Amino acid sequence: MSAPPSTRSVFALSCLTAQIDVHTDLPEIQLMATRALSPNVTVHDTLLDAQVRVHVTQEPGLGLPARDSLARLPQMWIHGDGPRFVVLEKDPDRTVLVRDSEPDSEPMLVSTRPGSGDIHLTIDGELGAPTLRAVVRFLRFVVGAQLVGAGVPMHHGSSVSVDGRAVLLMGRKNSGKSTLSFLASTLAGNDFVSDDTVATWTGDAGGLVTSGWPKRVAISVAVLAEHPSGPRFAAAPLRRPGQPEIPLPGEVTSWALGDRRRIHVDMDEFVEYAGINAVTGVQPAAVVLPTADFRQKGWRIEDATGEGWCGEHEITNDALRDLTDYLGLLPPAKAHRDTRAWVLAELRGLPVVRVRYGPDVNADFPAFWAEVTGAAGLPGGPR
Repeated sequence: MSAPPSTRSVFALSCLTAQIDVHTDLPEIQLMATRALSPNVTVHDTLLDAQVRVHVTQEPGLGLPARDSLARLPQMWIHGDGPRFVVLEKDPDRTVLVRDSEPDSEPMLVSTRPGSGDIHLTIDGELGAPTLRAVVRFLRFVVGAQLVGAGVPMHHGSSVSVDGRAVLLMGRKNSGKSTLSFLASTLAGNDFVSDDTVATWTGDAGGLVTSGWPKRVAISVAVLAEHPSGPRFAAAPLRRPGQPEIPLPGEVTSWALGDRRRIHVDMDEFVEYAGINAVTGVQPAAVVLPTADFRQKGWRIEDATGEGWCGEHEITNDALRDLTDYLGLLPPAKAHRDTRAWVLAELRGLPVVRVRYGPDVNADFPAFWAEVTGAAGLPGGPR
């Protein structure tokens, strides 16, 4: 009996300074990476001869420790909600981890020879859609760790592209930046760049470019209740661990039951159900510092150019750097300090406006957004 044909798949991922090559016998992973990471991370059909190589295999029955016993082993977390890396073995020649923090996906074994650039990811169990997404999130983690090592500035913020120029929405939690980027993309004809995290570096032509980061997009349920795309989200199969099912149309008020004030969707889901266009690598042109205030009537816009927003909203990623350096998952990184300093200086020189707005902007969002972008020096008016 002849051997089955090889299903070996090779592809690469890149984002700004980061590149990784992926070797696997599971072609579904490339398809999922394209869906969940594009356009923020580019998926290449060929290898890039990258310094970091991730080898993904499936091997049911690895015999990994039971989940209840993993809690008694050394653990490292990127942040409080995960992902969790449980350290099974750590010495100068070998690091072995279990990545296990998502109850809907199969556990995965991660092993490497520290500093070699070769990371082996072995899936213990079935390759369902949740596990595929977990694998892709691990690949995203490796790309992000490279960006951090290179010193690429990353900020807490959202972004949209207005006629090919990026508007960065920077603010603290609940300031309204995610809501504004959602409404600008769906009601004012802008292209979507990012929700929650933006990265800025130099482009091929030498100027600044801003890219989004493929995290799940958070959408306010209160905004969706009155939005044209609300019924599409309501009918979509968007169940996530620990979250109730999205109700059918006509049950919009139940979205806010308990602590559920937002839904979270992957980029491909967001693009499909919101009906928007997503882009990346856009020249930043202005910064908006929003404040959502339910007591505010209408909106108030003030020039804030020169304010120190840049350092206030930068993501330091110390936990990510410590994790990769200690575990040796990546080769030693070269930090591009001079380029980083130039990028930050250029960002600080962008026009900045501060906006305080109330809930009634939703009734005439295109006019509101045209005034905001006009005050920031961009052509006003929706497309």
